[in-house]
Amino acid sequence: MWKKLLLIADDFRIKMNRKNISAYASSVAFFIFLSLIPMLMLLCTAIPYTPLTKSNLISFLGDMIPEVLRPLLVQAISDVYESSAGVLSVAAIATWWSAGKGVLALTRGLNEINEVNEKRNYVLLRVMSSFYTLIMLAAVILSLLINVFGKVLVNYIVSQFPRTVDLFEFLLHLRFAAVWAVMTIFFTMIYTFVPNKKMKLRMQLPGAAFSAVVWGVFSWGFSLYVGNGHAFDTYGSLSMIIILMMWLYFGIYIILIGAQINRYFGPAYQFLYRKKEERRQSGKAERTGE
Repeated sequence: MWKKLLLIADDFRIKMNRKNISAYASSVAFFIFLSLIPMLMLLCTAIPYTPLTKSNLISFLGDMIPEVLRPLLVQAISDVYESSAGVLSVAAIATWWSAGKGVLALTRGLNEINEVNEKRNYVLLRVMSSFYTLIMLAAVILSLLINVFGKVLVNYIVSQFPRTVDLFEFLLHLRFAAVWAVMTIFFTMIYTFVPNKKMKLRMQLPGAAFSAVVWGVFSWGFSLYVGNGHAFDTYGSLSMIIILMMWLYFGIYIILIGAQINRYFGPAYQFLYRKKEERRQSGKAERTGE
């Protein structure tokens, strides 16, 4: 059994190398890095039209990245907020097109993994990439609203019904499971709709669940490694930028591995799903016959 698993793992590695996933991860990480400030500008432009504050934004986004990168995030958001509203709005609209480059690079990587040629024209791809960027921003703002006002709602319920405090404390301990579920859904949407191929939603769940788990473990481990070591001290004042680039690269690499898992094990998923459907139909027929 172990020999068979090793052979499968080796074959999986060979096919990943053939698709040059490392190069695509580098490309996506680079363009996402260039898109970070435009995306922050779009976020900061939209936030004043909601009940949210700058501190809400910093707190929420800070939970999604390694602790060592939080000072860089705070500085970037503060710089954007200090810009005048008019300049910020014009700049945000002008850079919206640029912010889609990260999604465009990810599209190319997923097309390569799924072995499909890109037949959509470049302008359509850029429009779609910018549209997906807006969806991501809307999702972040919605999550922020739920996160902030969800706490207000919980506090109100507890004040009215004190006996529910134990229940909500238990649910609080499950917040990491909730984050994992949200990331799994997000990655599933990426794997399903971004490539130039019609993909079945349920077939993308295994790779998405894998990527969500590994992403969380990696971010935690990376934060510990950077926080307790001196591996990036030689870069001096550039260390934060290097750390961010490394985190983005490995994070995107994990996402692409999840896509490759779905591609590699896709036939097995379909076989198991057909067997399950056959058993269900057989059981239904037996019950009908009775």
